[in-house]
Formats: sequence, C-alpha cells, structure tokens
Amino acid sequence: MDAVIVSHNGMGDNFYMIGALNYIATFYKNVYLLCYDKYYNNVSLFFDENSNIACIPFDSKNEVISIITILNDKFNNTNMDILKNFFFLSDNIF
Repeated sequence: MDAVIVSHNGMGDNFYMIGALNYIATFYKNVYLLCYDKYYNNVSLFFDENSNIACIPFDSKNEVISIITILNDKFNNTNMDILKNFFFLSDNIF
C-alpha cells in the first residue's frame, strides 16, 4: 500500500517532517509528500537516501486547486492512503 502526505508546506515545515516521513515509510511501500514547486529540489534532497519516499510538487500560487487536482484520482484508489497531518481525509473533503 502507498501513502500520500499533505502537510504544511513551508520549507521549515517540510524539514520538520523528515523524521515523521521516515517513520511512516516503514509501514508503506511508497510515500509521496506533496510540496511547493519552489521547494521541490531542496525537499527532494531530504529523502535522497530513502528510495520509497518521493516528493510531488504542486503550484505554490494555486495551492488548493493544485492539491485537489493531484488527489482527485487517489480517492478511488484502494491501494493508497491519503494522510493530512496524519489524519485520514474523508471522500467529501474534495
């Protein structure tokens, strides 16, 4: 099973998530962190040594619409959990 993580997206917030994502990655085949496109290159380096964590960039100027677009098809994927600050999102959020 895979997981998509939606968290706060400041650079410091992404830095703060390193330990949590490494821990979560022990429970999932792949973990995807949504991050601002402007931080993508730096945030990707945080997980360079962990091959099952990847960053998915989204448009920082259209945050909500970009995230909804990325997550839209994932709600029907029974092989993927969507986590926001480590609480499961319900189908009716988007």
